[in-house]
Amino acid sequence: LVKKKQPSEMGKAPGQDLPLGRKPTIRDVADACGLAPSTVSNALADKAIVRPETKKFVREVASSLGFRASTMAKALRTGKTFTIGMVVSDITNPFYAEIFRGVEETLSAAGYHLLLANTDFDEAKQSLRVRHLVERQIDGLILSSCSPDTGDVEHLLGADVPVVLLMRRHTVPAGHVLDFCGLDNRHGMDAALRHLFENGHRRIGLINGPETSSNSAERLEEFRRFAVRHFGEVDPSLITEGPYSLASGQRNFMQLMSLDTPPSAIICSQDEIALGAMIKAEKLKLDVP
Repeated sequence: LVKKKQPSEMGKAPGQDLPLGRKPTIRDVADACGLAPSTVSNALADKAIVRPETKKFVREVASSLGFRASTMAKALRTGKTFTIGMVVSDITNPFYAEIFRGVEETLSAAGYHLLLANTDFDEAKQSLRVRHLVERQIDGLILSSCSPDTGDVEHLLGADVPVVLLMRRHTVPAGHVLDFCGLDNRHGMDAALRHLFENGHRRIGLINGPETSSNSAERLEEFRRFAVRHFGEVDPSLITEGPYSLASGQRNFMQLMSLDTPPSAIICSQDEIALGAMIKAEKLKLDVP
């Protein structure tokens, strides 16, 4: 450590001679501590080269001065903003609550901050949010796209921003491969259909999500494949689609139940849809296992 002089030698309390309204700097903290600015910087960054007692002393002095580290200065020094963006289609969807928590906790432990943006399944809004986050010079983006063909991935790749696709796939330019974290929709749909089929159901309805969703597309594809394989054809009257919402579940449930021969079982492709369907089932006094 390089010591300059003891704080007591300065004859003034920390921050006493700072002009009114001026924010304290690393140099102010260093002067108040009697240490070199580089030592103070390393202490505040929790570097191993600084003794624990020195780190504690520096933090106490910095706190008394009201010093706050400049994220802009850190970004200029490291070339990173230590910020990750996350764009989702519906922030009110309970499904994402645990995902948000896990992402934030993981990033925080690694010294990163999370910027969250909501799109309401609006492609124009999504593109705007993505561009705003890129302008903030994020170090990476987690994207749950409202549509597989928005052009946003191309923009991110052009800006050299690493991307992880969450839950929904997106068209990727030739020569690029992106990490994806999501569900095996085809296996899940097949497992649900096999369970119902093995329990004697032959008219099975589907309340699917929006057709622009890659999840919905994959689930519908597997539903059709199963129908052809086991029933010889697809009955289009048994397939409904709509937004991921309570209202969609209620509306499409009633549509299926109004058929001359209603289904004996219904698969809902999302929790809110299922809850909406169950609300209507209860009103019709239908038993939901």
